Amino acid sequence: MQFAGGDETKQLLHPILRTLHKVRLPIQAVLQNTLGLQVESELGEAGAQGERQQGEIGE
Repeated sequence: MQFAGGDETKQLLHPILRTLHKVRLPIQAVLQNTLGLQVESELGEAGAQGERQQGEIGE
């Protein structure tokens, strides 16, 4: 089994990588919209709890 040379591999992979990069951005946006809302609310709650704990410790 022969492997493609460096230049041939780049020529084959470049269009694939370019397509993946174009597709990745909308997918990332969708994931951030669906998952991001959950994560933000959880982080917001954790942040609020952390601030409360720091306030109690500080007193």
